Order: sequence, then C-alpha cells, then structure tokens
Amino acid sequence: MSKYVLKKWIALLAAAILIGIMPIPTVKASDETWLNLGDGKYLLNGTDIKAEISGDTIHVSGNGAIPDYDERTLSKRPWHHSTCKKLVIDNTITSVGTYAFASLPQLEHITFSSTTFLADKSSFAGIAYAPVFRILGYSETVTYIGTIPYSSLDSIKAFAQKNYNDASFLLDHSYMVPLFQNSTNPTISNVYCAYDENAPWEDAATDYNGNQYTQFAELLSSSSDGYLTLYAEKLYADKSVYELLSTVIGDNTFAYTFSMEMQRNDIVPVTRTLEPMSYRITLPDELIAAGRTFKIISTGQGNVEVLDDLDFDDTTVTFSTKIPQAVFAVVFQ
Repeated sequence: MSKYVLKKWIALLAAAILIGIMPIPTVKASDETWLNLGDGKYLLNGTDIKAEISGDTIHVSGNGAIPDYDERTLSKRPWHHSTCKKLVIDNTITSVGTYAFASLPQLEHITFSSTTFLADKSSFAGIAYAPVFRILGYSETVTYIGTIPYSSLDSIKAFAQKNYNDASFLLDHSYMVPLFQNSTNPTISNVYCAYDENAPWEDAATDYNGNQYTQFAELLSSSSDGYLTLYAEKLYADKSVYELLSTVIGDNTFAYTFSMEMQRNDIVPVTRTLEPMSYRITLPDELIAAGRTFKIISTGQGNVEVLDDLDFDDTTVTFSTKIPQAVFAVVFQ
C-alpha cells in the first residue's frame, strides 16, 4: 500500500486564490410539501424550488435546500416512483437532504455543484450500481460549526469516502482530482477529471483508482494479553461529531479528524483497556511547525477527552487513553 500525505495548504491556496469561497444563503421550506403543477412539474411549498420529471431526467431548480426525508416519508417526494436515470441539480440548490434521492434503483447519473452540501450517505442510498456523480465548478460554500469550518466539498468528500456502490466522481479540473481523492486515508475510490478519456462513464472497473491506505498511527504500549493490532483512518466525521468538538475546542485551531480501531489477536475488538495505553500519530507535512503545540480530542463511547501531546517531536503527537475505538480530532495552537 502506498503512502500519500495530503497537502492541505495546496487545497486552501487553490480555494483562496484560484476559486475563492462563494457563500450561498439557505432558504428553508415553510411546509415541506410539494405542490403538483401538472405536466411532471412540482413546487416545494414556501420556496421557489421546482422539480421537473421529464423523460429519463429529474431536474431540480430554484433557491434553497432539498428537504430531509426518512424511510417513512419517502413517498412524499414527487420522484418517489420515478424510473429516471438522470438527476440534474442546479447550483442554486444549497443542500441535498437525508434520503432525498434514496431508493431510486434506476438512477445512475447525478449532476450537482461543488457549492452544494450533501447531508450524508443516505442522500443517495439505494440508487443504481456504479453511478456517476458529476461535480460541477471549482468553488465551495463554507459554514462554521462553532469555530470549525465545514465546506460543501467537505460534505461531498465525506459522502464519497463511504463509496460502497462503486460510484465514480468526475471533477471539472485535473488539479482537483488529487486534492479530492487524497483528502482521506484510505483514499477515495474512482475520482477522475471529467474530460479524461479514461473516465469511467460506463465501466468503473476498467480504470479503477484510489482506495490506497497508509498506517499513520502506532501503539506504543505493550500488553501481555494477546497480540494487539491498531488500525487508523483519516476520514471526515459525521456533522454531529463536529458539533460535539465545537463545545470543547476552546481557542485551539481544528486540523482534521481520524478514527482508530484495535483488535486482539486480529479477531476480538478492543473498545476499552483497563489502563491507559499510549499511541503516536505522524502529522501531515503541512501541519508541522516549530513550537506549535498539539492536543487530541477523543469522542469515544460518548466521552469527550482533551488529551495532551506527550512527546517533544514536532512531527508526531503522542497521547494516552483507555478508549482506542473512537473518532479523534487533532487541534493545535
């Protein structure tokens, strides 16, 4: 497995200089019901959001958010029984809600803007196998959860990292591909420039890429109770985790989140140890600076712990905890 350290400063520089940050206001529906206008056209009550179902395409336009749904309310969507293969979402749509386009087994090609937030993996759960997500544009919308910035591209990456359906993600420019793909560890699968002749418009298996993993955490403590194996992944957390982190981050600066799991003898999950055990992570290059102090925030098992860095190496963070199976945040001053 190859090691690739994400150069976040390139992404920030590209966002700030090349593409900028383009905030878009959210317009919430006053009553999330759709009015049937006839001829396959629907209007979301209280907004100017329209859905048009024509031929094999669903087109959503207007300003604001596509509502959240759940498994009990799917039938309230005007496209609930649709057999459409294509979905086009205009760039004035600020967000796609939970289960918004779930359970549409014919849906295989989705186009939306890089400025649009995706709620979570449920937004497109149960669509066609190996769908293509065409992400238009270079900009991103940024919101703040407390002091933690969270962007539309972050939400799209969080969705893409959970690529259980062999989906492909096509971006507007080649420089965006490594920034998007290598933002997680393992890297996001099937990411391409839309104008690459090898982009898998039909067969993702032909030019498969991504899903490369490198271990960046190690267990420092010894144990006499079997062989312990540690796995660590750099992944985007659920929004609820960022909300929890925002309550304890204080005047620290948020860097990124990662998760860890530990197994005994490669079989038994270890969720808690009797005594605190020590772990060390290697920092990405763009975070390394002389004199910078780091902390780790743990959100394991409903407990929030702020853990000090126990080493004096500017390139690593060593911390101790009884809860190895958790989502952790790296913060610094």
